[in-house]
Amino acid sequence: MERDPANDGARDGDATNVRAGEQLRAARERRKLSQAQAASEMRIDLTTLRALEADDFSRLGAPIFVKGHLRNYAKQLGIAVEPLLDAYERAAQPAPPPLVGYRNEGEQMEGRVEFKRLLPTVAAGVASVLLVLFTIWLYHRPEPLPAPSVPPLASAPARVAPAPGTLTAPSATTVAAATPATAPIVVALRTEPTRTEPARTEPQVARPEPAAAEARPALPAGQVRIALRFTAESWVEVYDPTNQPLVYQLFDAGQARELSATPPLRVFIGQAGSVAVSIDGKRVDLAPLTKRDATARFTIGAGGAVR
Repeated sequence: MERDPANDGARDGDATNVRAGEQLRAARERRKLSQAQAASEMRIDLTTLRALEADDFSRLGAPIFVKGHLRNYAKQLGIAVEPLLDAYERAAQPAPPPLVGYRNEGEQMEGRVEFKRLLPTVAAGVASVLLVLFTIWLYHRPEPLPAPSVPPLASAPARVAPAPGTLTAPSATTVAAATPATAPIVVALRTEPTRTEPARTEPQVARPEPAAAEARPALPAGQVRIALRFTAESWVEVYDPTNQPLVYQLFDAGQARELSATPPLRVFIGQAGSVAVSIDGKRVDLAPLTKRDATARFTIGAGGAVR
């Protein structure tokens, strides 16, 4: 009778030692299915199925997607999912921190004594450097500029030119100096005509209208523009033709991402119902591409064709 490794631990009272991958592999072999046949029935990549059976969960993205794959695989094989999730949680627990060696008080005191011995030498070196820098600054500092000389103010009052069109008359001091004391003082008043200048008109200069918003630059030949908008948390992966990841990230609700690349492009979206995808401005309907685990996998071909 063929043994079931997934249940051996339960019979022996030590089921916690059975890894999730071993349980899945044993259940698949009981059904006499190859890895390729099981991947085809689950509609997932063969590399994903192999990673599940090898407990290589780091290649499957966020924990929410790992648990989703485990649930789907267990349902496909007809086994309980709780032991698989428990084994995954145990494997995902971080390793205990390494122990730190104890340093005795004698070694600590020796280090302090050595530092105290070096402290005067260090202080003397710092003082020497500061003294050299101060000497260099004194030698090269710029000479102060001489204060500008201010000429003495004239005692005579300044004359103020009369405004056009006003009456001008000589001052009493000027009349007294220009005429003898016995001669009668004659004051001549002169009225200058007021000149009215025409108002200056500024030339009207045509102001250019504000330029319209520049259009989005055209993409290079053969590339497509992909826009992603998220209404809930979701994981997204986008790979170029050389299988290099262009996007490999967990997005939060309210975020958006846009990129341009040359097809063919492989796309994986978790929680596809919470992601809006547009290619070259055209909305993509993800409903026909969404699987039972709420994920979507598709390829973007030339011209933005989705298949």
